[in-house]
Amino acid sequence: MYKFSVSISLIIICIGYSLSCCAQRLPKEIIYLALHKKLYLSPTWKVLLHIDPYSKRPYIKDPSFILSYSHFSLAEEMKKTIESFFLPPGIFSDSNAHPICRFPARKLFIEHELNLSENIFPQVECKDFNYYLKKAPADNIYLVFASENIKNPASMMGHLFLKLEGINDEGRQVAHAVSFFAVINTYNPLKLGLESLFTGMRGIFSLMPYYYQVAKYLEKEERNIWEYKLNLSSYQKKLLYFHIWELKDVKMEYYFQGYNCATVIYYLLSLANPEIFNKKAHWISPLDVVKLAKQYGLINDVRLLPSDQWLIRMLEERLNFWDILLLKFSVEKGNEKYFSSLDPQNVKDFYRLKLGEVYGYYSWKHGIISKKVWKNLEKIFRKQLSNSPYGFDISKYKSPFKIPQETHFETGITYFGKEKFLKVDFLAASHTLEDDNREYFSESALEVGRFSFLVNKCSFKLENFKLYYMRSLIPFDLLTKGISSQFGIEMSPRYLDNSKYFYSFNISGGIGLTFRFFSDIFVYILGNLENGYGNKIYLTYNPQIGLIIYEVFHMKTWINYSYWGRPLNYSLISFSQSIFLSKNFRISFKINLVEGKTESYGIFLNFSF
Repeated sequence: MYKFSVSISLIIICIGYSLSCCAQRLPKEIIYLALHKKLYLSPTWKVLLHIDPYSKRPYIKDPSFILSYSHFSLAEEMKKTIESFFLPPGIFSDSNAHPICRFPARKLFIEHELNLSENIFPQVECKDFNYYLKKAPADNIYLVFASENIKNPASMMGHLFLKLEGINDEGRQVAHAVSFFAVINTYNPLKLGLESLFTGMRGIFSLMPYYYQVAKYLEKEERNIWEYKLNLSSYQKKLLYFHIWELKDVKMEYYFQGYNCATVIYYLLSLANPEIFNKKAHWISPLDVVKLAKQYGLINDVRLLPSDQWLIRMLEERLNFWDILLLKFSVEKGNEKYFSSLDPQNVKDFYRLKLGEVYGYYSWKHGIISKKVWKNLEKIFRKQLSNSPYGFDISKYKSPFKIPQETHFETGITYFGKEKFLKVDFLAASHTLEDDNREYFSESALEVGRFSFLVNKCSFKLENFKLYYMRSLIPFDLLTKGISSQFGIEMSPRYLDNSKYFYSFNISGGIGLTFRFFSDIFVYILGNLENGYGNKIYLTYNPQIGLIIYEVFHMKTWINYSYWGRPLNYSLISFSQSIFLSKNFRISFKINLVEGKTESYGIFLNFSF
């Protein structure tokens, strides 16, 4: 034991103080020290390699990133990484290809954990990396969440990326967006679904000016931007910043449920707090990452950049129909006298002025009013609002932190016909119309990978399987209009002439209108078409009418009437009564009537996690 301790001490002394006499043995001695400390088992090392904690394999399969890919192990990768750092710079035609230039975060981690001097490794001129440091500084790093697009339920899960902010080498304040996204090369929804879920799509890791990313989400897609300033130490910030560079030219595959924008940002945040790595679920969403960042104290400050439509709809809730109608005509006719007559000291007039300002800008941007009309109105709004004592904190109005978890498990007792069954229902991601959706701006459903089955002593029945299903019930309003829509790819039971049911693989979609009464009653009508295959291929129309009510005592009622035309010719009434026990628990009673006769009913417990 004494001899072993002495040998380790000699290695450390040799590395730290006798570089000249140990130059030939340095790689082996650093490798020995790293393996002896089992540095390869560190969560940070696993994060740097993007290891899947379940398969123990890296998500990234590019041999230029995983140097030991053909015979991968955590220890072997550390060994090859350290060896590569000592390769002579002269063997590379481009010094930027040297591993020291390609893996600055790995180098920083090894130096930090083994308490090594920077000078212990060969000095390599990394022009591209130094250019990155100069032009895309990271004095501050933000986690950025682009929330749902209220007109596009496919974005209901949001998008996640990072913002790098700092003073560049020219002394200018600059900001850049760091994002991972899929390259979409097909408009075939079935092919797109199969590629994103099973075969993978080409992923792009990008660094671009922050302004362009924000303009895309705020202006084109009308999505809110939430900026969360990260609370990082100097080492954490540097490690995260350097690892972004390491991912620059790596070949990466995008999987909707396995390796997406949230997964990549999750790995980057895990460098700041390795405990986050241990919380990795099989599937992780953008909201999951935001909540983890808050849970582990990484969020220092919050800022919301609202889209115009979101802000308009929020302000509309403060005014009645006649106020909004008068305001609409006053803006579109350029009625300066009306807005000048409002009293900014009155809270109701404050909201009229604020909504007028936002809708005026929205109207000019969409060509409803001319630039001249808008500029004249803008002067009045600025003058009036500058004299108002009122304001509002929009960052707490509808917060991503308050949205329930997005993976659901439901079970309960149901009667199907005359038989009693245990029902099991699993939703991989995101939410249904039975959930509490009040933290979204409108009622919606987005169901990706949902299946349910019925089982008893005598039989097993697949109730349905939804590969992808979305429904967006955007209330129609005077200022921004609003079209509701539905689209789904699923396997579910259908009836033929009100008698026998069969399983149909179908694709359906349609549009309609939703109307909101008060703040908690929604009425909608949708006109859908459905193309399916069961006993034979069929195409039919499928109109739907529904009612949603949020009630007292944390309850919600949803009633939906559907009719399938020829060749199916039947109607279905679905009723659901939910009681929310907490944000992530609810009890639901459901009943389905086919042609007025009870098909099924039951009581269920739903848990989201």
